[in-house]
Amino acid sequence: GLVSSTSDSWGGSEIMEDEDGFLDYTTATAWEAFCAEVEAKLREWKKAQEDGEGLRDFPAAASPSQVIENNEGDQVHVWVLEAKLPQFRPEKYSVALHYPPMDHYLSKWLALGEGEPFVLLYPNSFSGCVLDKEEGVALLSALSTSATSLKFPHPLLIPMRDRQRRSFEGVHLRPGGHVARLQTDCITGRLKAAEMPPLSVVEGYHS
Repeated sequence: GLVSSTSDSWGGSEIMEDEDGFLDYTTATAWEAFCAEVEAKLREWKKAQEDGEGLRDFPAAASPSQVIENNEGDQVHVWVLEAKLPQFRPEKYSVALHYPPMDHYLSKWLALGEGEPFVLLYPNSFSGCVLDKEEGVALLSALSTSATSLKFPHPLLIPMRDRQRRSFEGVHLRPGGHVARLQTDCITGRLKAAEMPPLSVVEGYHS
């Protein structure tokens, strides 16, 4: 039976959670369902790390989750989200937990220590990048909300524009609870980072 419910900040609908941990999206809007699924996956990864589980120990049964090793040498745990944002695109999105090598360009930019991961949220499109500014702000809002709610300690990024440009925007929960917005663009071939003011949660994507 249903044992708990959460009321989110995107329109007031309740998303119910049953005793087995499954979320009931039947009364939620597309935006609420998307935010809830992103947060649920980040919560699962955070708990697994706190329990000392390795990347290949993470639950993958009955899900599109997979562990891969990409051509830049980092291990990646990928989850395809069921919730969509049809106001932006017909494709689904994926969220991926990366454990990069120390010489990975994002490891250097984010000043990650050995074994520290980062997370990417991206569309399952041909480019795998977000081209629309409004869509990017909406995805950043979902990540910012999750980072704050879960106290998720790792950088959360979205690939923007195109892969060759290595352009990313993201958020990162800093010590003390401050959520910093991150932005980089390396069209010159050098990765530069600028920390921006905290992202204000965007209203209006819950319809």
